[in-house]
Amino acid sequence: MRNSNGQTLGGVRLWIALALLVAALIPSAWVVWTQSSTPYIGVFHDDSIYLVAAKSIDAGTGYRVISLPGSPHEGKYPPVYPMFLSLIWKFNPDFPNNVRAGLLAQWFWLPVFLAAFLYYLRQLPLGEKTRWGLVILTGASAFSTLMSVTLSSEPMWSAMFLVSMAWVE
Repeated sequence: MRNSNGQTLGGVRLWIALALLVAALIPSAWVVWTQSSTPYIGVFHDDSIYLVAAKSIDAGTGYRVISLPGSPHEGKYPPVYPMFLSLIWKFNPDFPNNVRAGLLAQWFWLPVFLAAFLYYLRQLPLGEKTRWGLVILTGASAFSTLMSVTLSSEPMWSAMFLVSMAWVE
């Protein structure tokens, strides 16, 4: 949409919309940038399984837990997120130095999630200020920051879920 005030995005000027999204991303971007040199792998257990399964996918041995005796097939976790992480092993196979790249790739899902969240909220009967407030609070929340700096599948799945919901609607 365009009006006499310039380009708009759902009634909000485009530059204001971009500034608001950047503001929502600042807390998590700061944490990723300052803390990714000392990542916490294995704190949640899932992250270590995802990383090991990603290495197995990259090595061409299938979807396995290669850190266990006999390298059994992984049957507990869906393979899509480890497939995403296997790209990290492909571009930088040097563990633990590649974990920083993994965390930066993980953070990528937060802006995608926030954009999908905003798009989805535009389909609901909410005011523009309410929509943007929800996006900013969600992006700047401690939980969003935590999920965007740990190797967890939640940000990717949340973004994919919202995109699919908006597409179905």
